[in-house]
Amino acid sequence: MTSSALSSIAVFGTRQSVWPVAAMLAQNLPDRIALTVVEDVSSGGRFPALSMKVASRFHDQLGINAHALVEHCGGRFGLGHDLVDWQGEGSRNFVAASGTLPKINGVAVHQIMLRAAMMNNEPEKLAYLIQPFRFAARAAMEGKLSLASDDPSSPLSLLGPTVQIDADGYAAYLSNLASGESANRLEGRPARILQSEDGAETRKVILDDGQEIEADLFIDTDGTLSALSLDAAAGQLEMPEALLPFDRIGTTRVPPGEIRHVRTRALAGGVVIETALANEIDVALLYSADVMDETAVHRIAGANMTPESFTFDALERPWSGNLARIGTASANLGPLFSADIMLMQEQAMQLVRCIPATRDMAIEATEFNRKHASLFSQLRDFAILPFALNQRSDPLWSAMRECALPDTLQTRLDQFRSRGRLVTFDNEIFDEQTWIETMIEFGIVPERYDPLADMFDMKQIVPVLRNLVDGFNRTIASMPDAS
Repeated sequence: MTSSALSSIAVFGTRQSVWPVAAMLAQNLPDRIALTVVEDVSSGGRFPALSMKVASRFHDQLGINAHALVEHCGGRFGLGHDLVDWQGEGSRNFVAASGTLPKINGVAVHQIMLRAAMMNNEPEKLAYLIQPFRFAARAAMEGKLSLASDDPSSPLSLLGPTVQIDADGYAAYLSNLASGESANRLEGRPARILQSEDGAETRKVILDDGQEIEADLFIDTDGTLSALSLDAAAGQLEMPEALLPFDRIGTTRVPPGEIRHVRTRALAGGVVIETALANEIDVALLYSADVMDETAVHRIAGANMTPESFTFDALERPWSGNLARIGTASANLGPLFSADIMLMQEQAMQLVRCIPATRDMAIEATEFNRKHASLFSQLRDFAILPFALNQRSDPLWSAMRECALPDTLQTRLDQFRSRGRLVTFDNEIFDEQTWIETMIEFGIVPERYDPLADMFDMKQIVPVLRNLVDGFNRTIASMPDAS
């Protein structure tokens, strides 16, 4: 590979996969680098709806306002994910992004509540005692909705609202951002790749209509190029397949109902994710074909759903040579917590930061792959957390609890069980408070509390805690209804 200046980039993928990457490149590449976007219009499958944080670095970098996404992508605002039946039939655990709760003289609220529970020899009541302090989750479960406040003294500053939007509408919106002369747009599906003899360098991509695409850097956003490539050196990151025993996915749409946020129901053979949009509800069913037959699928999701095969996986080195794999070409995490779109957005921003000055991309690829591994592990660990901590009695779910966990997640759980503190890593994607509340909600009770909590006279601390909860109560009562 020569050391001359990089002058051209070609991006390949379906409508839903290609435009998040192409839009970011189109707005950030220098004029000297030509951008070609090849959209595969032959893929007609429906993609699950998306749920993304309003406070998004990706959208900020593109100059996108969350209200515009809701308006143009058939969406609505939400507050998080309502997990139903994960702890047994009738259970409900709301996972909401949350800013950090105010500490009392430097001690976290959950540590004080843990001391109170242990003083009464009832540590198992920690989740019950912490519930009044879960402002974002309480607001959602009481049917309220608001955007976050910039005022740090307001409880509304704890909210992490989301936008729930149609995936195809989102792709169209991003496509418009790359309008004009910033990108050369083509339609077609890669049919063949011409590579160097050792497979280390991609030289040309031939589309199904015969068009030939040449570039210095090729970007695969849906896995099509990778399937044609001779490069087998990408490796695999750790994905606990037994913990995610689902191999089919399908989507459909139903009329609007009482759902206002994202509801994920645990089923005997899988999960069904229902995302409230402006005028309908998107239904995504992720399941095991060994447990759930076609009759059961149609009973849950209707006869219009056409399931497809699905595999959880992740590459260790998605950027090799002059081929960079992004989004589902690099990893499949599924629609849970919209992990796939979060991965793609973070990778697109990292790609822009890594675009090399020359065609020798080894340094940039190494840094991209390092960031990819860290990002993937965070998204994977949070996505599988509810599965690892579920309390369902049916065989598929019971088996999940016995699975070995990735070291990073096991370390977080062990440390929190031991002393109620969360181990954090560089560039955390999910808020620390969200991790803490989710682990407590799913039954983790630390073995000991922060020794600093012993400095409080518990009778004197009660009014302080009550004032905090009263402020939450007043704010929630004044919030508008989610409808």
